[in-house]
Amino acid sequence: MLSSLALTSTAMAQAARAPAAAGSAAVAAMVAPQAPEVAAKGFLLVDMTTNQILAERNADAPAEPASLTKLMTAYVVFSALRDRKIALDQKLPVSERAWAERKGAAL
Repeated sequence: MLSSLALTSTAMAQAARAPAAAGSAAVAAMVAPQAPEVAAKGFLLVDMTTNQILAERNADAPAEPASLTKLMTAYVVFSALRDRKIALDQKLPVSERAWAERKGAAL
């Protein structure tokens, strides 16, 4: 079974809350406009130059990978297949934690 790597919304929120880079205080002090209504259960919008959270809703809630995550996983896998780094019949290890999380079990 092939497991995909995905950054959870909790991990993204924690990374975004890290201190901004030096010299970005003036940018961080600017007030962001009101976030638009988004038809999503949760989201996180981060300014990657300052690590400032611009908008969020339920950013710490667990969520299944989004379609873009699945597409990027497919891209990485197909590239690895093309470059012969992996094979279709190759067995890949899945950690107990990843298996438990996929099945919805708590560790």
